Amino acid sequence: MPFKAESALASLIKRTQERAIPVAELDAQIPGALSGIVSKCIERDLEFRYKSVSDVLKDLRTWEASTRFTSCRLTRRPSSRYNFGCG
Repeated sequence: MPFKAESALASLIKRTQERAIPVAELDAQIPGALSGIVSKCIERDLEFRYKSVSDVLKDLRTWEASTRFTSCRLTRRPSSRYNFGCG
């Protein structure tokens, strides 16, 4: 969860008042660039959030291309959801 709270209501309140914890801080296996994409997806300020899904996919594909020679890859699950794997 990007917002640590004692209850669902407290989490919703935090969502309106705080920025989310970067997912790379919650799981060290998540690459920083991918964490930045996630953060931009859940950004509170609309000015800094992705404008469209195609913009998200563009950044995901750019990130994937940059990991071509590493062990981190973006894969597509049968459910049409994306997953990343490192290692």
